[in-house]
Amino acid sequence: VHGVRGWVYPIPLMSGLQRTCPPEKFGIVENRVYRSNTFTKDNFAFMRNLGIRMILHMSPDVQVRQLKQFCEESQITVVNLGIKQLRTINPERTPLNEELIKEGLQYIFDKSNHPILIECTSGYHHTGILVGCLRQIQGWNLASIEEEYRLYSNHKTPHLSLLAIEMFDTDLVCLPQNLPDWYQTHLEVLQDEIAERNILERSTRAPSFVRPLPNPLRPGVSADIRVMKPRGSSFLAGVLSANSRLISPGSKFTEASLVNESDD
Repeated sequence: VHGVRGWVYPIPLMSGLQRTCPPEKFGIVENRVYRSNTFTKDNFAFMRNLGIRMILHMSPDVQVRQLKQFCEESQITVVNLGIKQLRTINPERTPLNEELIKEGLQYIFDKSNHPILIECTSGYHHTGILVGCLRQIQGWNLASIEEEYRLYSNHKTPHLSLLAIEMFDTDLVCLPQNLPDWYQTHLEVLQDEIAERNILERSTRAPSFVRPLPNPLRPGVSADIRVMKPRGSSFLAGVLSANSRLISPGSKFTEASLVNESDD
């Protein structure tokens, strides 16, 4: 099965002639992290084959009896986050609040809950918001997040859903210690990029140092001369911070000369 980034994740095939049918909006978010619309009896064999350990149900409703019985028989933990969402006249178009998103992301980032399934009634509205906030933490730009959202929503892009993703504060999420492998790899790559950027900035920065010198205007107080070597120049320029005068390196000055110049 192909994921959003084009990676291929293996899904074990079932033996025998039992038919496996994935849900209509089924997709792979990351390795052992799946998304879909609310699945039905026709999808039981497929879902059982995935070995799902936890289901995050994001819609403000309760599971039907068949789904509840299937999850109990398969020892699947169901976390109904959507039921906590306040019911409105049209709850399907109401974005999730930040507390529910934060709680859902903490379940996703805990490797002990994998394989995990994120689902909602439509398969793209509440699920798309949660996955979009996950992509925010992963450093995706908003254009890529919107493209993934539209991929599952038949090119529908509700403004409120994208606004909820954009305004979500990623600092609210407390990452557990048991992080999944795909996010640990992401952090390692990010650290390498930061280190390379710092090395590049240091290599392109003009070298400079600060040399403390006695201040002729105030005995006992040091005046800092910052000596910088401009690119393509063969000489050094000094800057006297005490009176903001440009002087030549190695030049001699006395208190009397400075006083005389100040009088002029």
